[in-house]
Amino acid sequence: MTEDGTAEVRASFVRDVLDSIPGLDPRIAEAFRSVDRATYLERFQVQGKPDWIDASKPRSAEAAAAIYSDQALATQTDDNGMPSSSSTTPTLMLLMLHALSVAPGDRVLEIGTATGYNAALLAHLVTDTGSVVTIDSKPEVAARAAAALETGGITNVQVRAGDGGADPEMLRGVFDRLIATVGCATVPSQWWYCLTEDGVAVVPLRHGESHPLCRLRKGTEPGHWYGTFTAAANFMLADGDTLHRPRGAEHRVQLAEEQHLLDTGLGCHPSQAWAVDFFLALHAPHLERIAVNTAGQTPQMHAGCGIADKLGNIALVSWGRLMATTGPDSPAVR
Repeated sequence: MTEDGTAEVRASFVRDVLDSIPGLDPRIAEAFRSVDRATYLERFQVQGKPDWIDASKPRSAEAAAAIYSDQALATQTDDNGMPSSSSTTPTLMLLMLHALSVAPGDRVLEIGTATGYNAALLAHLVTDTGSVVTIDSKPEVAARAAAALETGGITNVQVRAGDGGADPEMLRGVFDRLIATVGCATVPSQWWYCLTEDGVAVVPLRHGESHPLCRLRKGTEPGHWYGTFTAAANFMLADGDTLHRPRGAEHRVQLAEEQHLLDTGLGCHPSQAWAVDFFLALHAPHLERIAVNTAGQTPQMHAGCGIADKLGNIALVSWGRLMATTGPDSPAVR
């Protein structure tokens, strides 16, 4: 047991996460066993809870239970109290590393340092013969990560603070692998130039209201990429003029209490809602995302993907069912 009694909690966490990902590269599994998530956390918030939890030793049972759980943890918030930096869900981190296919000796560029935990895992994978450059747009986040990496004994990671989407000084170097841990609105052409010819990039590329993971390789023309979607994901939007594209204005509609709704079952589990959203954004770009309220004594906001076309026809894709209104009497988008 460790001094604060968390060894068993961590061992169970590591075992459960690895058991949930059959076929994971054994080298990634070994890195996950070797690198302690707690080293890269000072304090954090659990989703849905306002209080900050201290991660320092001696560690409370509450802190250990949250750190060694398969969930994202907010490590910094903005002026509105919204998360602006976080520690990614561990299973998602490992799936991204598996898609990246890192080998000993590789030179890796990471966009989005956050706590430094992912950079530490990358450092383990490239070994002492490789190197990692990690960039975060927030200087204070980069500084904390650099300190945590030093505490963790990591010597082959260089932390930079700046715009990882466009700044030539930030992107200097040649890399075999590139991984972004922020939601990207685009894949900058600068990344194409700093990757080797057989390089691989793993990028959460924004489409619809999600960030499906893309495993990309360089095309024959500068700035051209090809690849596959590998998994569902959702990330905080990247900062910077190149990687960030503001979301459009949210439109709201109010359904009258007597409004007729056609309710048709989709058989879709809530965890698959991203796929419906993504499919609609890909194949029906003329549709517009909306938020929908129902009238009555207890108005309800429908969870899921609300969409509308230019004629005001509305469809609500929510937890496992499709409800639609059609025709000229449909409420218009405000």
